[in-house]
Amino acid sequence: MKLPRLTVLLACTALAGCAGAAPVTTATIQADLTVLSNALNDLEPLVKAAPGSAAVYAQIVAALGTVEQAEASAAPTTTTVSTITGLLTAVGPAIIGLFPGGGTAVTIAEAVVSLLPELESLAGIASATPNRRVFMTVEAAHAVLDKLPAARM
Repeated sequence: MKLPRLTVLLACTALAGCAGAAPVTTATIQADLTVLSNALNDLEPLVKAAPGSAAVYAQIVAALGTVEQAEASAAPTTTTVSTITGLLTAVGPAIIGLFPGGGTAVTIAEAVVSLLPELESLAGIASATPNRRVFMTVEAAHAVLDKLPAARM
């Protein structure tokens, strides 16, 4: 039986796309962790300067430590990714609440929270918070977060 050309092209494209899936996923997780680390580093001084922010600041410091540890590992475990998404799911709305007028911190926090479903999906884990509010598309989140300066060491 002869298959239509489009069917053959689609099948070949799908197979070619799967050939490098595992390394791309690991690289993408690492890239997302770097972006999240940069975002948390940028949020840290903004939140610290906000009135009544001690608890939220402590959450950012804890989340940053976990993200940096995962970022340094060759392949973060699903447990680590789940921990990170849990921490950031909690801290994102808390940051937004500190800045009722909006601004840079809110935009970064919204982008961070919006990136979490992609990170969970790449790690192959089901979201612990499937009803998490997503503020923008993953592409828009990357557009915001990729512009941030690299973490300052």
